[in-house]
Amino acid sequence: MTVAQLPEEVAAAIIDSMLHADPQAEVHLALSCPACAHQWQSLFDIVSFFWGELEAWARRLLYDVHTLASAYGWCEADILAMSAWRREQYLNMANR
Repeated sequence: MTVAQLPEEVAAAIIDSMLHADPQAEVHLALSCPACAHQWQSLFDIVSFFWGELEAWARRLLYDVHTLASAYGWCEADILAMSAWRREQYLNMANR
């Protein structure tokens, strides 16, 4: 049985139980538009946020590896073995 196949009352009971066990699991953000002063709440989706941040980090790291490999001819494994600080210093020099 999939989650979608659960009876509505069972799904609601599971959600209530999860919220009781971890009240911080559902975070609502209070937002307002500075232009028109409209106010609303939005659910903060931590999973989507986390995966988005992880994807952005991976893309930046891939770009950094590309830049350093192109500039210095180093292999990916050697670049990834460097500390983040050291990679950043080489990137700054390569981008001058």
